[in-house]
Order: sequence, then structure tokens, then C-alpha cells
Amino acid sequence: MISGFLVGEKLEAVKDVVVFSVDGKIEVKIAEGEWCRVVSTGLDKYEVVFDDGDFLMRLDIDKDIVEREFKATNSFRVGDLIEAIREFVFKEDSVTEVTIESGDRFEIVNMYRDKYLLKNNDDEFCSLRIEIADQLFKRVKNDRGSQRDEKTILSEGTETKTDETNDGQWTFSEDEKAILRNLSEEYEWIARDENNNLFVYEVKPTKNHALGVWQVYSSFCKSLKYYNYLFKTIKWTDDEPCEFRKYI
Repeated sequence: MISGFLVGEKLEAVKDVVVFSVDGKIEVKIAEGEWCRVVSTGLDKYEVVFDDGDFLMRLDIDKDIVEREFKATNSFRVGDLIEAIREFVFKEDSVTEVTIESGDRFEIVNMYRDKYLLKNNDDEFCSLRIEIADQLFKRVKNDRGSQRDEKTILSEGTETKTDETNDGQWTFSEDEKAILRNLSEEYEWIARDENNNLFVYEVKPTKNHALGVWQVYSSFCKSLKYYNYLFKTIKWTDDEPCEFRKYI
């Protein structure tokens, strides 16, 4: 039986607990009843985010501490298929208005800070605040075969696949592999611009040092702006873009 918490789950402290910051120098006191979200998992740690609206704190906490001192609440998680329980309209950003109809279904493909990244049946994406999603959607059975199983999201989440040809230059977590697998098949290359923005490409791009970007002239590219904080091994300093399908 698989145990542990999943990426995206909302956790609540069952008692007062003391943990330490990533560098081990700052003591952090978490009061009973405080909650956080699991944003990634490693072999022995969970990365969690505490967000009270004014202050965001990310911590890496030993798995045994989290599983002993926290409990899961009734919330969605990455990989869930959810359905709108009524029609509503929201602004994805300052200019983009999105209308959701009752019965519309989305897969939660990622989460970042206080939002879920959602994908519909037409492979269109939108981002929605977690608190709105929790109120206006219900979880439904995912029968499309795209939901990741618990083994993928749990302790194996940091397992990477490398290739002898790049000496381990590019490695991907299971979460990152799932993101790349969900892309249309025509996309084969990934690279990061100097300003930290990620893009995927249909054909191999070339680096324009003067502009600080990777470019293609006869094909299309797609922004992965919602994932800029992931894919840490994809760097602007890379001499070549990564042909990512070799590693997923």
C-alpha cells in the first residue's frame, strides 16, 4: 500500500512543530492548525509552501516529520480531473477573462504558489486560484488515462533519466517528465532564454547571444512560462538546446 502525501495536497499541522529552513540555520515554528501545500517530493523530503496571502514561505521538510505531524485535508492535487459545479467567470490575469460553464472538466497538471494550472480536453491551459477551484469544482474519476499514479508523484518523484551522451547535463524529475509528455508530439526541443523564460520548439533552435534568446525561423515554439521555476537543469548557458524526448 502506498503511503505519503501527493503533490498539490493541502496539509494541516496536527500539533505545534519546529522545523528548520533549507540551509538549516533558521528555526521555523509552525502552529497547530496552520496549513501548507505540497509542491514537490524527493526521496526523503517534501517541499511545502505556506502562504497567508501576504507572505510566502517555502520549506524542505523531512518526510517522516511531515507524515507524522501533518494531516491531509479535503483538497485537490496534481493529476486530478475536476468538474465545475456551476458557471462562473474569472480573470486569469489583468486582461484575460475566462468563462467556465457548469460541467466543464479540467485536469490539474501543475500548481504554483496560489494557483492551479488547468488543461481542458482541447489541450488549452488556464490558471485558477486554488481557493476558487476548491469551492467551485468537484473531483471526478479520471478516465482519460493521463492522470499520474501515486508511485510517480511520491518517493520516485525525483528519479531522473539521463543519457551517456550528455554526461548527466539534463535530468528531469517525474513531475517534469509528465509535463513534457503532455505536450503535443511535434515539440521535441526545450531551452531557456537569458531572462529565464522556458520554451519548447518543433525544430532545433539556435542561440542568439545578442538578444539573449533561442530562435527558430521556419517553425513554431511554445512558451512554458508557468514552469519557469522548474527544469533547473535547462539553462541559458547551455551550448545546445535539449532534445527532451530522449529523456522522458
